[in-house]
Amino acid sequence: MERSNLTEFLSLEYEKNASFLTFFCFKIKRMAKKRQKKQSSLLVFYIALAGVGLLILFLVLFGQGVREKPIAVSGPRDCGNDLGCLMLAAEACEPSFARASLEAESQGVVFNIGSFIEIKGEGLQGCVLYIRNDKVITGYSDRKISELLSHGEPWDAIETGNKIIAGKYQSIAEEESGYCAFPENSAAKEFISSLSKGEFGESALIQHECDEIFHFFFGIMQPEHELPDICMIFPSEDRIILNEGENRLVEVFGYLGRENEVKWEAKEEGIVSISNTWGERTTLTGLSEGLAEIIVSDTSSQDCSRIIFVEVNAE
Repeated sequence: MERSNLTEFLSLEYEKNASFLTFFCFKIKRMAKKRQKKQSSLLVFYIALAGVGLLILFLVLFGQGVREKPIAVSGPRDCGNDLGCLMLAAEACEPSFARASLEAESQGVVFNIGSFIEIKGEGLQGCVLYIRNDKVITGYSDRKISELLSHGEPWDAIETGNKIIAGKYQSIAEEESGYCAFPENSAAKEFISSLSKGEFGESALIQHECDEIFHFFFGIMQPEHELPDICMIFPSEDRIILNEGENRLVEVFGYLGRENEVKWEAKEEGIVSISNTWGERTTLTGLSEGLAEIIVSDTSSQDCSRIIFVEVNAE
C-alpha cells in the first residue's frame, strides 16, 4: 500500500476509534451519573424510612406514658352557691366546695347564715366535711313578734330582744369553723341536704365525733319531738343587778323542746322572786339585799341548764 493511502487509512481508523471512545466515555459518564443519582435517591429513601420509624416509636412510647400517667387534678371543684352540686360530689366524696346562704327557724328565732362548706375527701374515719360560718344574722320571726305584741310587750323591748339574740348567736357561731368525718358518703350527702332544706329529720349526727359547729346546725334545725342530747339554751342576761322591789323581764333562747319544758328556779329564797312565768320568759323581782342564783333549764335535753346571777341592792 502506498504511503499516502496508508496515512489516509490510519487517519480514518483513528477518527472511527476516537468517535467510539468518545461515545463510550459519554455512556460511562451517563451511567455513573444515573448510578450516583440512584444512590442518592436510595439514601434519601432510607433516611426518610428511618425518620418514620423513629416517629412511630416515639408515638408508641408517648402513648404508653400517657396511659400510665394519672390525669392531674387542678384542685377541688368550685360549686359556687349550688348545694346540689356539693351533694353530687359527696356521693363520691370528691374534693369540692360551695358558699351557701342557709336559713332556719327555731323557737321563734330566724337564722340567716352565710357559710363556706367544703368536702375535703376521704379521711381515716370517712368522708371529711369542713364548715365555716362567715356571717350570722338572727332575730325574732314575724310570728314571734306578733306573739310578743299580743302579750303586751312594748316595741322597744322587742328591738332590745332582737339585739340580744343577734349578739348571743354571733358570739356562738359567727366566724366559727369545724370538721366532721362521716363514716359513709351517704351520711355526708344527707347532712348537706338537711342544711339546704333548713331542717334535720332523723339523723345520726349526734353519734359522730364532730366539732361544735355541726351540733349548732343540728340544734337550730331540729324539728319538734326529735330532740338531740345537746344543750343550746342561753339567757338574755346572765348577770343582773336589781334594787329591792325592782322587776326585770328575762328570756331564754335556744331551747329545743316545748315552752312548758323550760323551767325556772330560784336557788336562794327571799332574795329574788320568780313570777309571771311564760315558758321561756319570766319576771324577776328583787326582794332583799343579797346575791342569788336563778337556774333555767331545758328539760327536753339531759343536763341542760344555765345560771343567772342576780345581785339585789337595798334602797
